[in-house]
Amino acid sequence: MKTTFIKRALLGIPLGISIGYVISIILSLIFAGGYYGAVNPELAKTFGSEINAVIVQAILWGLIGFDFSGFSVVWEKENWSLVKQTVVGFFAYLLPMIIAGYILKWFTFSVLEVSIFILIFIFNFAVIWILIYLK
Repeated sequence: MKTTFIKRALLGIPLGISIGYVISIILSLIFAGGYYGAVNPELAKTFGSEINAVIVQAILWGLIGFDFSGFSVVWEKENWSLVKQTVVGFFAYLLPMIIAGYILKWFTFSVLEVSIFILIFIFNFAVIWILIYLK
């Protein structure tokens, strides 16, 4: 299992970066008025320049890919119940997303904004979980 985790996690790094950039392109198409918004302006301020922010963002996207791909092994633990797989998977994915989201300025660390972020995460997790379960 450790070997599978490591192989998947390492393959997840470029996948996470790629997905992050696709999402940034889609969000730019929707919200940036014809421009490419590489990073949140607040993130660029925090890290001193847009290029520094892009580097941090790419590293965090890679770490999210590492996490999501690596922890996909949870779903193959046949001796675990579906409930245990779901709970472990949920928190294995949620905690890094909260950390990355805060660093990347997706939300401020207020109860309301963190709660909204978690609710969005729960919704997405549930939709994906149901689709995979039905498959």
